[in-house]
Amino acid sequence: MPKTLDYAFILTNHKSHYPLAKYCIDKRIKHIFIEKPAVLEVANWKKLLKLSTDLDIKLWPGYHHHYTTLNDLSRMLEQPLMTHDIESIEILFSRGNIPQRGWGRSFTSKSLSSGGCGVDLGPHVMSIISSIVPNISNYPLEITECSFSESSNKTISDVDTGLTFTGIYTIPNIKISGKISYDLSNDNKPRQILFKRKNKLQDSVTWNESRLFSGNKEIMLNPNRSDLAFRKMIYDFLQGKDCQYLKMVTWNIECIEKLYASCNASISDDLLVI
Repeated sequence: MPKTLDYAFILTNHKSHYPLAKYCIDKRIKHIFIEKPAVLEVANWKKLLKLSTDLDIKLWPGYHHHYTTLNDLSRMLEQPLMTHDIESIEILFSRGNIPQRGWGRSFTSKSLSSGGCGVDLGPHVMSIISSIVPNISNYPLEITECSFSESSNKTISDVDTGLTFTGIYTIPNIKISGKISYDLSNDNKPRQILFKRKNKLQDSVTWNESRLFSGNKEIMLNPNRSDLAFRKMIYDFLQGKDCQYLKMVTWNIECIEKLYASCNASISDDLLVI
């Protein structure tokens, strides 16, 4: 084992991300990659950001949606989406079955993940929204109603497997509603996020299974290209570049934390790592 390390990858269960990142910073490792969710508490994320900035350490949260072609597609809209244009955001996001890992219950145990689909799938949803509407990360989310559902079989999961919520981004007055879940019934319903505009003469924008539509017209790149988002993100990290979406990640973590707090179901980074 070398005395010094240049790079660290944190690809562990959710509750261990913060203590491991803090450990890596304390050891002055100069490049630290953290799989999403970077941490579970926004206060802890801000601590990591300050420490890494003070010590000139490059902190990279692995929110790969900010590397997809979605950013390019959203800029190709005839009327790009900004927060003051939007009346409401409607989310229907069901993805696969409950993740199972042969080496442990990192997604399904409260002691390891702290939360279920809200922690696992919620960051995907918020990343997609902030990729399509970049300036939405300037505004806090206020939850008006939230409920969680859990699997009846605790051996499968002892954390939430679905959640339904409504809320509002207060200053631009955007209503948001969502249903996020694992596909326990194998319905294979398409994942969709609908952005309704205030101006009824302008088309709504829909994200549907990684494709973007304005009204019924799909927005496409010409020529179309494959989307190697995770690979491009890792490449930039290894090249020592600065992460360009840290502010969006702060907003993302805060949104997920508020979802749980609204139901008095706190999520925390309190796992002891020895």
